[in-house]
Amino acid sequence: MHLYLDAVFRPLAIKPNTHHLKQEGWRYEAVPKASASTTGSGSSPSESGSSPSGSGSSPSGSGSSPSEVDCKVYPEACELKYAGIVFSEMKGVFSSPELLEEQRRFQELFPDVSTYREVAGGDPEAIPQLTIPLLADFHKKYYAPSNAWVVLYGPDPVQERLSLIDDYLTRHGLGAYKPPPVVIEEQPEDEGVLIGCCVLDVVFPVYAEHRYASSASELKDWVTISWVLNPREAVASACKLFGEEERLLFRILHSLLTGTKTSPLYKALADSNLGGPVHAPGLDLDPKQAVYTVGLKEVPQREGAAAAVERVVMETLEQIVDKGFTPLQLAAALNKTEFSLRECPRKSLPRGLVFTRQMSQEITFGKDAMNALRFEDTLWRLRQRLAAGEKVFEKLIKKHLLQNTHRLTLRLKASREVAEETAEKERRALAAAAQQMGLEGIAAVAREQEELKLLQTNPASPEALASLPSLQREDIKPEGEEIGASLSPLLGSVPLVTHELPSSSLVYVQVALSLSDLSLADIFYLPLLARMMVETGTRELSPDVMLPLVDKTAGGVSASAVFTPRPDKPFTVPHPYAARGFLFVSGK
Repeated sequence: MHLYLDAVFRPLAIKPNTHHLKQEGWRYEAVPKASASTTGSGSSPSESGSSPSGSGSSPSGSGSSPSEVDCKVYPEACELKYAGIVFSEMKGVFSSPELLEEQRRFQELFPDVSTYREVAGGDPEAIPQLTIPLLADFHKKYYAPSNAWVVLYGPDPVQERLSLIDDYLTRHGLGAYKPPPVVIEEQPEDEGVLIGCCVLDVVFPVYAEHRYASSASELKDWVTISWVLNPREAVASACKLFGEEERLLFRILHSLLTGTKTSPLYKALADSNLGGPVHAPGLDLDPKQAVYTVGLKEVPQREGAAAAVERVVMETLEQIVDKGFTPLQLAAALNKTEFSLRECPRKSLPRGLVFTRQMSQEITFGKDAMNALRFEDTLWRLRQRLAAGEKVFEKLIKKHLLQNTHRLTLRLKASREVAEETAEKERRALAAAAQQMGLEGIAAVAREQEELKLLQTNPASPEALASLPSLQREDIKPEGEEIGASLSPLLGSVPLVTHELPSSSLVYVQVALSLSDLSLADIFYLPLLARMMVETGTRELSPDVMLPLVDKTAGGVSASAVFTPRPDKPFTVPHPYAARGFLFVSGK
């Protein structure tokens, strides 16, 4: 825990006269100019006209390549470039159309709310403006303990953890400073808008266009439609936070609209022939005013394509409100959402971290943190409303999507010019920095660069290594964890193996079908068979019926082939063909 407390409250990056911001954030590096050549002129590299070494040789006078030029000695033969972990990472982020679409979406939906308008990780163009004093001042204001919440998860004794945190904060004197409260600005309301929001002189709905770098032979765009939810019910009213019920309703609505390939909005977009894969980020609860987004990737560049995608979305929503959802669709979406809430699946994130992130959305806006984890009572009440015939989700679509004018249609346009334009802008900024610092400044950058490299490559001292906690052999149990199992017959000779594990009241089932009778040629068709089993329906049931039926009766069904080696002796490498294969059909 000390590691995380140090990382939050006492980061090394804010310490003056250290290399940490240069390594982790950004820095200049001096590199030989690409145009440097072996002139052999014997001209002096120094401003005084004499060689620092007294030899009168040029930077490349010996026939060495430009990459061998020592920028500490020959700064005039070198130029600057940016480096640093965060800077490099964010350049990668801004090269991803998916991440760029999300950033541009928030900039357009919340143009005057800096909390959401700015890039959390830093815009690569702005990162070089960051200095240690600026970072330290920001950290002092917003990362003080009085501006923090502590969420503990796990089996450790709570009192011991709290005592540890209290001792840490007291020992380092971290509890004295009281920063001003962080204010998440609401969108101001325009008197002429009843539902939705109007920001400054921006009247929604709006159409926005941004570019992203692409080198593809055929340029294709991204088009998304987004709404800021929580619309005001009256001109003078404030934006309401989504409560427990609204969060659950929109989770289920997202499943109804785009949860499967046969869901009405997903199918309408996929069948529109306007673009490629459906892009459905869905509900984002991180901002104070929730956001809902859906759209298409790989939309060919043609006149009116973005408007056509928007028209498909809006017309489909209108049709859904008119026709309603079938009982099978509703039951499937409710069951699928309940499974998701009980499982808390978030790819590879630890369960406790997922809960913490969900609770932080409540904590940030002064609500009860436990609201983020409650759903059973709300789900029961929803089932009662649906059983009584109430058009819950149709009304939700009408209020939050069709009648909500705080809507954005965003076109992320592919462009072959963006990469070169960005690179040229970076070159100009670096050239200006080099001119401002002069040759001595470039030489100083080269010296700092060499010092940093030594720090990065030199092994840590024995004292530093000894301060790190390590796992000893005696800390590891010699026996592996035993998971209880029972064996019983099923369907005659088929064995049923049962394991009792904590699973949030869910049952997970795997049916293993032996592949020993398949030929090697047949095995190559297994991935296709596995997809067909769960996507194409059956002889009696079309995919439109089978997929929601699966979601209604189970938490999901999947199929995959698995092969395990069978060595002749333990701890030996088996023959490649000495393997046992199974097709696993899994359900929950």
